[in-house]
Amino acid sequence: MKKLNFLSALFILFFSTALFSSPYYDYTGGHGHGHGKGGDNKKIFVGVGLGLGIPMGNFGKKDTLGHNDTTHITGWAKPGFHFHVAGGYMFSDNVGAMISIGGNMNGFDTKTYMTVYGYGSGSTVTATSHYTGSYLVGPAFLFPAGDKIGIHAHVLVGLMTSKYSSVTETLPAPFNVTSVSTFTPVKTFGYDAGAALIIHASDALGITIGADYLGGTPKFTTETYTIGSSTNSSSGHSLAMSTGLINITAGIMLGF
Repeated sequence: MKKLNFLSALFILFFSTALFSSPYYDYTGGHGHGHGKGGDNKKIFVGVGLGLGIPMGNFGKKDTLGHNDTTHITGWAKPGFHFHVAGGYMFSDNVGAMISIGGNMNGFDTKTYMTVYGYGSGSTVTATSHYTGSYLVGPAFLFPAGDKIGIHAHVLVGLMTSKYSSVTETLPAPFNVTSVSTFTPVKTFGYDAGAALIIHASDALGITIGADYLGGTPKFTTETYTIGSSTNSSSGHSLAMSTGLINITAGIMLGF
């Protein structure tokens, strides 16, 4: 329900300003739509974006759920880096289709992890970053408003990949032991909805500022656990992690 509420608020926010014109026209004269000086419609678009990825759901939780619930796991994820590359084709002035390939790298909050689980003096916990990949396709929309600005919106579905942090724990004497926990990366259904404000630097180049919500529920079934020189692997037991990412980005978009 929280995901639906967020998506609804996102679309109400951007669509309430949906008097924006298509960003793929020549703005050297007129309002596009094949008119004005050099006003040929540009059907193909490509774009890149970089920014902040804020973890949501169990992915962003920092509590003992994973120890108290044998069917779910938390990510202890911190805000991190997001990137995406996208491209598409406009069938009309306002409706088209697009594909998007993106990734999120979010650190594991080892400091909070140690505090919650009460690690003593001399203990250390280190971890690699989470990596969440997305390979998505779906409709794209453009909305009219002025000569130099526009709104690009999308609703996409496809594949989400999830690589959980590899966590290394070291305990001092009298234990003197180091353990490493690693989950095998998994794939699951993913979805993404969002919008971007486009400010035109030229007839074919736009500067974008956007926000979107990426979601999915990866289920980890294989964990490798190493203590000293002994390594064990367990599989067959599913640990679900509801994963949400609010991505806030800036980038560029080109029309051809």
